[in-house]
Amino acid sequence: MDRRSRPHRYAALFLLIVLQLSAIRGSPGLLEGRMIWLLLGVTHYEYSKPTNSVQPPKDEPPSSSVSQPEHSLHDVDDVSSEDRAVLGVALEAEAKRRAMTTLLLSSRTGDAMESEEIQSAIDENPAVAQAIEDYKRRNVTSVDITSIIGSSVVIRIVSKGHIDEVFREDPGGAWSRLRKEFGEFLIVEVTRPGFSRDRLTAVLYVGIGCSPRCGEGNLLLLSKKSGAWKATSRINILLS
Repeated sequence: MDRRSRPHRYAALFLLIVLQLSAIRGSPGLLEGRMIWLLLGVTHYEYSKPTNSVQPPKDEPPSSSVSQPEHSLHDVDDVSSEDRAVLGVALEAEAKRRAMTTLLLSSRTGDAMESEEIQSAIDENPAVAQAIEDYKRRNVTSVDITSIIGSSVVIRIVSKGHIDEVFREDPGGAWSRLRKEFGEFLIVEVTRPGFSRDRLTAVLYVGIGCSPRCGEGNLLLLSKKSGAWKATSRINILLS
């Protein structure tokens, strides 16, 4: 029952007492008057007290303990230090595989490449599946590469615009012109790596050009053990 209805119950009770006393004494006396004043004071007090009604709960910001949607551990628009370390390991592995000591690395990252062969790797390893998803997301746009970390081979980062200009101006003699400028080399284009959620698996695409009729593109899988990255396998996507 609402507490504001209580004064009416008190009033009825006290009024009954006053009327009984008046009937016994024959007329209202001092005692009855005091009880009436007491009744009025109680009624006034009850109506003037603030109520403790329960307020509806207010909307509160989510607690910090609530888990938020999981995002990639690496920013979409930057090449992080870990990106450069992974690129260094991948490029060194590809250079040694082809017995080449100098790479001309395009200064812009390439697009994510896909093939049916990738699906089998995804099905076999959940960490690879996570890394592939991150790889696709991070390579929607192209970004600049300014440096590579931890590679023992010579990696010369060359403006993509310069390489494109040489091939556009002299398609037949572009390779000769570039060899006069840089010596023996492989032209390489890479993507940013994608990472698994635990940061222990990485995937990236490496495209290689070695002559007008020589080139390939591989998806490299890398794993991190004891703090060091190592290329573990590759999936061939393009071959010429």
